[in-house]
Amino acid sequence: MKNEYRRLATLYDIRLFCDRIRDITSEFTREQIEEDYVKLDALHHNFAKIGEATNRILQNDPEGAAKLQARIPRIRDVVDFRNVVLHDYDEVNNDEVWGIIEDHFPIFYQTIADYLEEFNPPDPEPDKSSTGSKL
Repeated sequence: MKNEYRRLATLYDIRLFCDRIRDITSEFTREQIEEDYVKLDALHHNFAKIGEATNRILQNDPEGAAKLQARIPRIRDVVDFRNVVLHDYDEVNNDEVWGIIEDHFPIFYQTIADYLEEFNPPDPEPDKSSTGSKL
């Protein structure tokens, strides 16, 4: 149960970091982001946090790692990209970053959202026959 709770919290964190990337990339053009180090750093920082959170699941939660790898076969690439952003920061290629944003990020985001749905299915329709009265 503890691993499942921690996995759920980590998946919510990943979705939050994804939302931040979506916010940045929907509000600003690539050129605006690349010309503004604050925006570019925020983008890189959130990618690094996604990689760190993903690595936490892969390293500490064998069941969660198996489930994540079943949904995203190249999940290790997420962690590897985190390592580049943090450790080989001078080798980060903006063309590669934008390739990830355009080609892989939407699928990754949707996969995480779908995985979270399994933990928290939507509320069922309310019983319309009930008036809500306790009488």
